[in-house]
Amino acid sequence: MTALRTQLKRSIALDATATPPTEFCLFTAGTVETTNGDFLFDEEAARLVLAAAAEWGNEFPIDYGHAMVAMIQADPAEANKAAGWFGLEVRDGALWAVGATWTPRATKALQDREYRYCSPTFAFDEETGRIAELVNVALTNLTATKSMTPLVASREPPQTPQTPQTPDVGAARPSPEPAMN
Repeated sequence: MTALRTQLKRSIALDATATPPTEFCLFTAGTVETTNGDFLFDEEAARLVLAAAAEWGNEFPIDYGHAMVAMIQADPAEANKAAGWFGLEVRDGALWAVGATWTPRATKALQDREYRYCSPTFAFDEETGRIAELVNVALTNLTATKSMTPLVASREPPQTPQTPQTPDVGAARPSPEPAMN
């Protein structure tokens, strides 16, 4: 299996004065449609992702703009700062970030609407598009997800109910195959 690492963008509503969410959906169940192609999060993907997470045994970091996985870092000390941390859970076939904690800086950035989306970095099988391993999640502003709702809600109340969103894909680059046990 050849795997690629890529970023997915996912949205969650946040009121301007509220604290960031402690849980949010990273991948919906089924086909994940993006401007960069389709990906698959099914029962097998859930098994692979959770097995890799259990093998790693750590909480997942949330970074700023995918700085932790960037090929070139202007300031490695800044690039490796976390915005928060979380664990994983599968609910109704979807992958959720759970128990998320946020730094004061990230909380303020979200409340000030400096960032509007979260974006998982993951490995996937090139043949099937099946998601195989989660690397981390970033706060970001660029999206490729079709019809995405912002992470930070508008100051105006929505005119229509918000619907679940589909993650999207940013830049891809080769990565090693995820370790599977």
